[in-house]
Amino acid sequence: MTTQSLTLKTERDLVLLNILSALLIAVIVFFPDSPARIVLGLPFILFFPGYVLICALFPREKDLDGVERLALSLGLSIAVTPLIGLALNYTPFGIRLYPVTFSLFLFMLLMSAVAVYRRRTISPEAAFAPLASISMSEWLRLGKVKNGFTKFGNRNIIIKTVAVICFILITIALVVARNSPATGYEASIYSSTPAILWVSLILSIVCGITIIVHQIYNREYEKHNLWMIGLLLVFLSYIICLSLHIIRGYYMWCMAGDPATHIGTIKQIISDGHIPRILFYPIAHIYTTELSQILSIDLISLHKLIPLFFGLLYIPFMYLFAKSILPGKGYVILATVASCTLVHGWYLNLTPNHLSNLLFPMLLFILVKVFTTRKIQWEILILIMVFLYPPFHPVPTFALMITLIALHLPKRAFALINKGTSQTNNEGMGRFNATLLMILLVWGISWISSFYVWDSTIRNIHTLMVEGGPSHLQKLTELIAYAEGYGYSVIEQIFKVMWGSLVYIILTLICLPILWKETRTNKETNNLFPLYGPLLILGLFSVMLYFLNVGFGPLRILVYIVMICTIFTGFILYRIIEKIRENNKASFHKFALVLLITLIVSVSISGMLKLYPSPYILSISWQTTQTEVEGMNWLFHNKDLNIKISGISIAQHRFADLLLTPEEKREQKIPRRLPEELRVPFHFGYDNHSSLSASYEKDVYLGLTQRDESIYIDVFPEIAELRWYPSDFEKLEHDRGVDKLYSNGGFDVWYVRTLG
Repeated sequence: MTTQSLTLKTERDLVLLNILSALLIAVIVFFPDSPARIVLGLPFILFFPGYVLICALFPREKDLDGVERLALSLGLSIAVTPLIGLALNYTPFGIRLYPVTFSLFLFMLLMSAVAVYRRRTISPEAAFAPLASISMSEWLRLGKVKNGFTKFGNRNIIIKTVAVICFILITIALVVARNSPATGYEASIYSSTPAILWVSLILSIVCGITIIVHQIYNREYEKHNLWMIGLLLVFLSYIICLSLHIIRGYYMWCMAGDPATHIGTIKQIISDGHIPRILFYPIAHIYTTELSQILSIDLISLHKLIPLFFGLLYIPFMYLFAKSILPGKGYVILATVASCTLVHGWYLNLTPNHLSNLLFPMLLFILVKVFTTRKIQWEILILIMVFLYPPFHPVPTFALMITLIALHLPKRAFALINKGTSQTNNEGMGRFNATLLMILLVWGISWISSFYVWDSTIRNIHTLMVEGGPSHLQKLTELIAYAEGYGYSVIEQIFKVMWGSLVYIILTLICLPILWKETRTNKETNNLFPLYGPLLILGLFSVMLYFLNVGFGPLRILVYIVMICTIFTGFILYRIIEKIRENNKASFHKFALVLLITLIVSVSISGMLKLYPSPYILSISWQTTQTEVEGMNWLFHNKDLNIKISGISIAQHRFADLLLTPEEKREQKIPRRLPEELRVPFHFGYDNHSSLSASYEKDVYLGLTQRDESIYIDVFPEIAELRWYPSDFEKLEHDRGVDKLYSNGGFDVWYVRTLG
């Protein structure tokens, strides 16, 4: 076979990719309503941009393993696609369908040409060419993995039997849950979902973690891949938890919060082709806009699917981060399991901060690769991420700055305390780190300072320092006193919400003396020890935030602390298993392993129970029903513009962002906060008056939802006597001072006539 034919074979994947991309363009132009648009569009926007970039930077097969190449292709597609859209925003073309599609296609052609050139500079045998050979012999290279699953023994039979039972039970539970969708507002997704699903999830988590601990304890993970069955059970449970609100058929999620405003902004971008001038974190909006345009998928569906997609990618990103810094396979497996416990809770919402947090482990992985390999390819990737994050969200940008500043601190502290200890010469990487930090600072400050949020933050800090404005600590103290005044246990709530985080932080602190001792003797753990620098600074800054009044609270920093602690958790769990194995008492082994499994399972269940707001954590469900959206839409388009809207729980300005155009919002003059005179009186004022109308000075519209009555029945029944009883809603039906204008079974609009 000639060298030319071999070379052509190495380029099959790139040729196919560009043919499929060209075919998508043809479908969009000539058959815009064809289902092929979604089939071709999904890899075009989710996979191809990152894949060609990785092929151009890493042409050799040995440069990356399969998981690294796949995960980076997906993650870098998320980075590249909105950055191209951001560039288009500052051109006359704008962020519109054809400019976005053709720009992505041109980017792929350019990167493909670079990839072809780089592959031709090396031998065909060394090049990464997944489609170069499709013979049976190539597929049989997977035999090593396959043998791990097909090799039967008594223990293997038990593991596989348990796994099959779990998979069957999960399948049945999903069918049952899907066939019993939500018919209205649910105060708790946990009590409304069929119990069989929770039984199957908990059983799968217990069995999955037990299989993994068993495999690591017996060191069988080094011989075969049965541990993957356990990880698959845990990961599948993680996926089901993240998608439960979709499985249950929730129409929208958290429309009383930021997502409604973000969807409204995305609709404006789709309409105008450009981001609004006040939008200081447009990456998530641009990415959603591009997905909606290319795939022709409605925003109602995308606002649930995009956080799920990012949440799914979070686990392989954490796996790569752990693999890049931990000393062995067993450590990495346990760190990956620890990342599946939903411990930090930032998963479900279509908000820039949530999405940027879920992408953050990939950034950390690339950063570690920069410092451990010193290859220019990784430096290019980190530069892409540095330019991505300031317009993505300022909080993770700040976390990245702290990471760059603090990574060197632990080793310097170690060198000062242990005088005479030799340190590796990292002057070159130190200069690159300083350059990277300078680029991030200049670009980040230049970007953020051009928006209103910069002035607002400075004013808040100035007010706090000069006039003594309320800090986060003062607000928290007042909230605790308020809760305890009604008999709620703050300590109990902290453990319900923070149990997993506390466990990970404690395990990380336990790691410190171990790693301090091994820093001089064990080179395999040297890359892990520097992570204590960012942890320390992030922790101190989180505490400091309680004494300030900036645009974000301390809990937003906790997510990065927990993310790093997850790596240390995998490390210490492996060391604990090693210590158990070294003990000579067989009875101790079983008891200790059961305790360890119980600890991991408790963190997993705790994360599962706090993922969705519910009465368990004294939080109102974020479910938004279709009846609420339709009711608010009716009210906005049928109300008298001179009459204001009141309500108990409806965030009317969020619905206005979702449903109205900028011109309509200016016309309606919907307030961002409900004025005191428009607030609904407790018990609708029936404890003082015979009619609600006596509580208002002017006529108002009153919007009530199923949520309003549920709050003080399901979530806060202890304070119903101070707020609203179910009987108060019944009295409203007979109040002659109010008229019901609209009702759809989940949303009622009342017209309150004043006595005057």
